[in-house]
Amino acid sequence: MGSHDDFNPQKPHVVCVPYPAQGHINPMLKVAKLLHAKGFHVTFVNTVYNHNRLLRSRGPNALDGLPSFQFEAIPDGLPETDVDATQDIPALCESTMKNCLAPFKELLRQINARDDVPPVSCIVSDGCMSFTLDAAEELGIPEVLFWTPSACATMAYLHFYLFIEKGLSPFIDESYLTKEYLDTVIDWIPSMKNLKLKDIPSFIRTTNPDDIMLKFVIRETERSKRASAIILNTFDLEHDIIQSMQSILPPVYSVGPLHLLANREIQESSETGKMGSNLWKEEVECLAWLDTKAPNSVVYVNFGSITVMSAKQLEEFAWGLAGSGKEFLWVIRPDLVAGEEAVVSPEFLTETADRRMLASWCPQEKVLAHPSVGGFLTHNGWNSMLESLSGGVPMVCWPFFADQQTNCKFCCDEWEVGMEIGGDVRREEIEKVIRELMDGEKGKKMRDKAEEWRRLAEEATEHEHGSSVVNFETVVKEHLDTVVDWIPSMKNLKLKDIPTFIRTSNPNDIMLNFLVRETGRSKRASAIILNTFDDLEHDIIRSMQSILPPVYSIGPLHLIVNKEIEEGSEAGRMGSNLWREEMECLDWLDTKTPNSVVYVNFGSITVMSAKQLVEFAWGLAATRKDFLWVIRPDLVAGDEAVIPPEFLMETEGRRMLSSWCPQEKVLSHPAIGGFLTHNGWNSTLESISGGVPMVCWPFFAEQQTNCKFCCDEWEVGMEIGGDVMREEVEAVVRELMDGEKGKKMREKALSGECDGAYA
Repeated sequence: MGSHDDFNPQKPHVVCVPYPAQGHINPMLKVAKLLHAKGFHVTFVNTVYNHNRLLRSRGPNALDGLPSFQFEAIPDGLPETDVDATQDIPALCESTMKNCLAPFKELLRQINARDDVPPVSCIVSDGCMSFTLDAAEELGIPEVLFWTPSACATMAYLHFYLFIEKGLSPFIDESYLTKEYLDTVIDWIPSMKNLKLKDIPSFIRTTNPDDIMLKFVIRETERSKRASAIILNTFDLEHDIIQSMQSILPPVYSVGPLHLLANREIQESSETGKMGSNLWKEEVECLAWLDTKAPNSVVYVNFGSITVMSAKQLEEFAWGLAGSGKEFLWVIRPDLVAGEEAVVSPEFLTETADRRMLASWCPQEKVLAHPSVGGFLTHNGWNSMLESLSGGVPMVCWPFFADQQTNCKFCCDEWEVGMEIGGDVRREEIEKVIRELMDGEKGKKMRDKAEEWRRLAEEATEHEHGSSVVNFETVVKEHLDTVVDWIPSMKNLKLKDIPTFIRTSNPNDIMLNFLVRETGRSKRASAIILNTFDDLEHDIIRSMQSILPPVYSIGPLHLIVNKEIEEGSEAGRMGSNLWREEMECLDWLDTKTPNSVVYVNFGSITVMSAKQLVEFAWGLAATRKDFLWVIRPDLVAGDEAVIPPEFLMETEGRRMLSSWCPQEKVLSHPAIGGFLTHNGWNSTLESISGGVPMVCWPFFAEQQTNCKFCCDEWEVGMEIGGDVMREEVEAVVRELMDGEKGKKMREKALSGECDGAYA
């Protein structure tokens, strides 16, 4: 495999299309960088207006890109301007919806006509740019939609149509913009409790039945159902809502916080790491200023890229900050005040001279991760909130529009890391709330809670078993993956089904080079033997004959050995297990009825996170089935494998735990009705030989290939996602043991296809 920058016509080529606003471009660029790190050729498509803004803010060479990471632009359909400000959102939404498809299709045509880049194989588009779906469908390629708001806000958007059906929107007239009406209880959005109308994204607050934003949101959310998958920049923070979304959308994956995931995968000093997306020039000297401050001593103030306020509100915020007596870093965009330049009074500057820094823009991710920042006065834009949670920083919330009201509600009431201030800004309230945030008892509790969420965000992104790491990999494998249709006798394969050693960006990768060397040297052998049987893999074995010395299937070996060698003989007593087998599990199985026990064993090498172990445990517990579970001492990566005492109490009388067992005998025992396995080949073959259907959780090496054939070709398995959730474990194990699909799998496993191999 060559480097990313070697032209390879087989390389997958993703086109990434953000909505043309700062808060959408930033996370989409992170998705693009992550896909590039996975081996994709990337084309990133801005609007012409934002393309030019980026060149002005970051320099004339900022978008030169790399041979395998290129920037393109299409017109947004609005009148041309060179003013550095966020465009009118309703006008932008209407224009992109009506005017962008034709130039986008022309861009794709031009890309596919080139001979120096791979053809476009997939699209990742902002959920608000669904015109791209039409182009993807025309080309017959998959498209993943990226909804950049929080899951809670996206869930609210998905139900906008019901507000119209229920007569809650549009409002009859502006008299409905009262506290009484906005306090209307909304109790019918799944997994979102204690909501009021005021907590719903603000586009619902219109008196116009033809309101652009109301219609735009309903149209875009409905069109989302045509996507191959949906990704969200969130994590286990919003688990229940994401689960509810699964019933109304294509597969939904949490892949955030994206800035943490990108930090894990991409070095900041690399070519892709240096690519930026800020439409304003960052004043990095604020980091040096923060370095001089004590931990948790600075209030960071930033209202994002779109929020505007009146000159009076700016003044009230200023004197509230001054009155708090705290040090603060305040980002004041030139266009922060509606209709005029943002200017603070000279008296304020004099009053706060030795305890403040003002900037027009800053590197916010680094600011919120800085130890001196103890609180954040924010507009509750989702990127800002996620970066604050990831930094363990509590918030004072002043939501402006769109999804920010929903984010504020969850921030304050559900996640307990925020305090809201009224829209009618008063300096006395600002001062009071900031003092409470930085020094008060409530502020301390919020900081403790923020630290909990910070740890969860790290868990999701910082190791290979983290939920967001696994989910991103699943999106790549399941929904954006390259078809592999050129291996003889192996049909319907995708790159995800190939042994995992192929997934490297290093041309000198040890395992990749090792396998190429060893398979090449196999041609020098007198013959090749395989532990399989002809009826199972006949066509593949025949295809191997044309490229190797004579190939013979001589398996399943354990059945042939059992036929030829008595267990009580000297040779029969020779063993090879590196763990001591606990034979008492066979006595336990003898007490169980036929096909009643789930056997769980992930082999000798597979490791998982402590969280995944717990999810497997509670998923098994919830099935109410008897189970035999082999838990090696080293099953959890970097830690001892320990399951909760509550689980042991809950499953008392219907489980046996073992550190190792005689697996061949277990899988041939009549009590075993199903096998939860990593799909190592020995395990898969022993399961097939015993007529036992499988739930498959492949880990690495050839296990992905075994899983593919087990589930799709031999029809004796069902795969569960790498991001282990107890609900899925429960559902799939129940289906395996009692469901219609499980019944068909059992019949297939018992069909006697291997009887003739060792008779």
